[in-house]
Amino acid sequence: MEKILGVIGDWLGENWGWIALAGVFVDISPIKFSPITGMLKWIGRKLTGEIREQIAALRADVDAQQKDQIRTTVLEFSNSLIYRARHTKEEFDHVLELDSKYHSLMKVGEKNSVYDSAIGFVRRVYDQCKEKGTFLEIPVEEKK
Repeated sequence: MEKILGVIGDWLGENWGWIALAGVFVDISPIKFSPITGMLKWIGRKLTGEIREQIAALRADVDAQQKDQIRTTVLEFSNSLIYRARHTKEEFDHVLELDSKYHSLMKVGEKNSVYDSAIGFVRRVYDQCKEKGTFLEIPVEEKK
């Protein structure tokens, strides 16, 4: 047994350079380690760090604009309902879809009570129109 270990040790001692070189280019399945890939990723992160920060800031700005736009649309729609304007089912569906998008853009714990009461009112009117069948229906003109 000692003789086998000695032969293996000698062989490893003589060929350690080749083994190290192969380790740079070969991934062994259980051990996911590739020094060149790691080094290139590190260099890439250093080179693109500022750009990534700018993209994150732009993404936050776009999300804030979308939230403002959705909030304005929902508040205007709710206001039109308060003044008894009638709307089609499709218009209601569009506003309710915007509500789903609005909540996907919201941060955890973020609240807007004005928006919440407006969308709640829209939902109540929607349910009443659905129950009574009183959505605005636009007649389709027949071609002559």
